[in-house]
Amino acid sequence: MIIDALAKRIEDFIVAHMEEVDSIKIETIRYGIKVFLINAYKIPIIFITAYLLGIFKYAVIAYICFGSLRTFAGGIHAERGIACIISSMIILYSPAYLSPYLDRNYNIALFIITFIIIALYSPSDTRKKPIKSYKLKADLKADSILIVVIIFAASCLLPKDISGVMVVSMFFESLLVLPITYKIFGKERSSYA
Repeated sequence: MIIDALAKRIEDFIVAHMEEVDSIKIETIRYGIKVFLINAYKIPIIFITAYLLGIFKYAVIAYICFGSLRTFAGGIHAERGIACIISSMIILYSPAYLSPYLDRNYNIALFIITFIIIALYSPSDTRKKPIKSYKLKADLKADSILIVVIIFAASCLLPKDISGVMVVSMFFESLLVLPITYKIFGKERSSYA
C-alpha cells in the first residue's frame, strides 16, 4: 500500500535523526505518521463536500468537538478508506442537520448520556492497538471526561445551532466507545482492563 511505504520512509528519516530511540517511540511515530497520511487526503474530501452542501462551518465545529473527544476516548475505526470517509461524513454532517431540532433540554440530556458513556467505557481500545498501561487508561478517562465537560460548558454560551452541533458530535463519539457498537461491527476490544 502506498501509505504504508510512504509512512515507512518518513519513519526511517525521523528515527535516523532522533537521539533516543525505543520501540514505544517508534510505534508512536509510526502510528502518528499513518494517521496523518490517511487524514491528509480524507479531510479535504470531507470539508470540500461540506462546503458544497453549505454546512462547512458546522462540519468544522463537529470535527473539532468529535476529534477532541476521540483523541482521548478512542473507539472503533472503519477498516477501509472509503468506509472511513463515508462514516466520517455521516458523523460530521449529521449534527448540522439535527441541531435545528434540538433545544437546550435535548442538549442537556445528550450531555448526560455522553458523560455517563464516557465515564463508564472510555478509553476504548482494540486488540490491534491495546492500551496496556493502567495509568495511561486512567489519565485518558479523566481527560475524556474533562473534554466532555469543557465542550458542553462552552456550548451553553454559544448560539443554539452551534451548541447543538457540539453536543451531538460528542454524543456520536461516545457511541463509538460502547461495547455494543464493537459487537455490531464485529470488532474486539483489548483484553486489558
